[in-house]
Amino acid sequence: MPAKSTKTQNEVARFKEALEARNYKFTRPRRIIAEKVLSMRKHFTAEGLYNSLRKSKSISRATVYRTLALLAQLGFVEVHDFGKGRRFYEYVGGKKSHSHFICIKCGKIIEFPSDKIESIIQEAAAANSFIIKRFSINVYGLCGKCAQK
Repeated sequence: MPAKSTKTQNEVARFKEALEARNYKFTRPRRIIAEKVLSMRKHFTAEGLYNSLRKSKSISRATVYRTLALLAQLGFVEVHDFGKGRRFYEYVGGKKSHSHFICIKCGKIIEFPSDKIESIIQEAAAANSFIIKRFSINVYGLCGKCAQK
């Protein structure tokens, strides 16, 4: 198994500190889940995460869901509802605000940053005395592959 990157190790340490500051335990299962999540660069579901971990680790589904909730509450991941009754998670560390194209047929998610969109949002926020921390816009349609079918 490849060594964890320094960035991932630093993020896991930040997660541990955040948990301990709130009197939560930093258990072995939480560490394993955090290491996996904080090294991911794509959107994922809780079930997908659970399935990837249960093959080699003895971690319960409930622990996966509870740890994801803590990671979201503490600002390490964002939760997205792209429809079809499934929540997707996204590690946000170091990512610039961006938007998503979501295919309504196959469910493919394509991230795209846009300086123009960000500029418009920043102008609107300034006009309304609103301070933006992050933003995400979801655009639903058909990906190139599904549009050709």
